[in-house]
Amino acid sequence: MHSIDALKCVYDTKTRKWAIEILYSEGEKSYRFDISGPQEAQTVIEAFNMAVISIFDPASGEIHFISEPQGDDPYADEAEADDEEENNKSDATKPRRQ
Repeated sequence: MHSIDALKCVYDTKTRKWAIEILYSEGEKSYRFDISGPQEAQTVIEAFNMAVISIFDPASGEIHFISEPQGDDPYADEAEADDEEENNKSDATKPRRQ
């Protein structure tokens, strides 16, 4: 797999086709693949911009846009409630000082 440095959107006026070109960070040969149009190009570029890391696997032809979760954890309230419940249970089992 190769780390991707940038993506370039290309419109070939001779063939009248849209493409995305992958530019590798290591200066290796670029790779170009056809897409259906500017909307698909925009989707691919947005995925690239949102990703923490982007890699290309020439063997499978797959591009992987790897992101980290953004925003609040939807399960944070449940985890806090579980922790609080666990703390209450452990407090109930401790001997009380008089």
